[in-house]
Amino acid sequence: MALIRRLFADSHLEELWERKQLPVEDPQPLPRGGKAIEEALNQRLGDMRRLLSDLQATAHRQAAAMAGRFAPRPAIDKLLQTTDPFLAERLVRGVADSDDELTRLGFLGMLTARSRSPKRLGGRHGPAAEDAPHQRPHRPAKMSPARWGDEDVRAVLRAQDNWYRWRSRAVWHEAWREQQQRWQAQAEQA
Repeated sequence: MALIRRLFADSHLEELWERKQLPVEDPQPLPRGGKAIEEALNQRLGDMRRLLSDLQATAHRQAAAMAGRFAPRPAIDKLLQTTDPFLAERLVRGVADSDDELTRLGFLGMLTARSRSPKRLGGRHGPAAEDAPHQRPHRPAKMSPARWGDEDVRAVLRAQDNWYRWRSRAVWHEAWREQQQRWQAQAEQA
C-alpha cells in the first residue's frame, strides 16, 4: 500500500522498506558447456556470499542511522493532512481481520515484522533453509553444449536469486532488530 510506504519514507526508514540487496553480476562472457556453467554457478554463489557479508556492514550502519533519525509522529501528522483520521489509524495500526498482510500489520506492525526473520520463499524454515541452493543443472544427454539461457540453468539461477533475496532481507531484519531498543519506544508512542 502506497500510504504505508510513504509512512516509512516520511519516518526516515525508506532503506528499511526497500531492503536493497547488492547487485550480482552475471559472468562475462557467458559460459558454454556443462562444466563451465557449473563452475560459473558455483562462483556466482560465492559472490553472493561475499556480497551478503558486505551488505551486513552496510545494513548495520544504515539501521543505526535510521534508528537515530526515526520520527514516526511527524510522518503520521503529515498523513493526517491528506487522509481522514479513521483511515490514518488503520494505516498506522493495521486491520486485524484483513487477508492482506500489509493491511493487517499496518505501519507499526511492519516495523515489528522487519525486526523478525523474513519468510523464505517455498516455505522452508530452520537451519537447513539458510543453506544456499546447490543444484546442478539437469541436462539430458544432448549433442549441443549447455548454454546459460537453457531452462535447467535458468531454474538454478532463479533458486540462487530467491535464496539471495531472502538472505539479503534477513540481513536487513537482523540489523533493524539490533536497534530495537532505540526505535521501539517511539513506535509505541506513535
